[in-house]
Amino acid sequence: MADPSVGLLVAFVLLVLATAVLALALVRRAHVDADGQLGSQRAVFYAFVAVGCWMAFTAALAQSGVLSDFDRRPPLLPILVAVSFALAVAIAFSRLGTRVMDGISLAWLIGFQGFRLPLELVMQRAAEEGVMPIQMSFSGQNLDIISGATALLVAWLISRGLATKRTPWLWNILGSALLINVLVVAILSLPMFARWGPEQLNIWVSHAPFVWLPTLLVPFALIAHLLLWRKLLRR
Repeated sequence: MADPSVGLLVAFVLLVLATAVLALALVRRAHVDADGQLGSQRAVFYAFVAVGCWMAFTAALAQSGVLSDFDRRPPLLPILVAVSFALAVAIAFSRLGTRVMDGISLAWLIGFQGFRLPLELVMQRAAEEGVMPIQMSFSGQNLDIISGATALLVAWLISRGLATKRTPWLWNILGSALLINVLVVAILSLPMFARWGPEQLNIWVSHAPFVWLPTLLVPFALIAHLLLWRKLLRR
């Protein structure tokens, strides 16, 4: 793994912070009643604290070096990622998830996933610098940039009343499939599998700040997909 440039580090951190702020803003929006009053300040406060603590915890783990020790049995990185996904599923089906699902429109739920467009551009840059394996970029096996670009388009169509009833269903199927695809590529690129050879290993996410990709950004995308599925099935 090559050393990342300052520009790559800054772009990635800013993207993570912007996405986290947007996610928390949607949580707050979901708790605002019809009169414009914030209903449960405690729930919103807890969400802010939880995200901040989780980011600090995962960054500290990565900085300590324990996540990059793949000779350890079992390696900690896959365990941490699995815990992140389990938390994402739990949040999506929790009372908070239900409140966000009910309080946020289809356009916002889908438009939020637009963060995947700049994320893929940052990941492409990481691949070009030799920080990330090429197969995890859109030059390789990762087509998730389509999810980010189409999310913004579909959200705009829905907000203007130009989308059909099938549009959010079709987008959610596409976005979910592309998310699963990149997860499979990322897993097969870990040192224990090395599907694309020893020169193209997915070890960059074991380092800070890139650990926030599988422990924060991907769970955000997963939560948004699950909430959208719940909302569509209820409708």
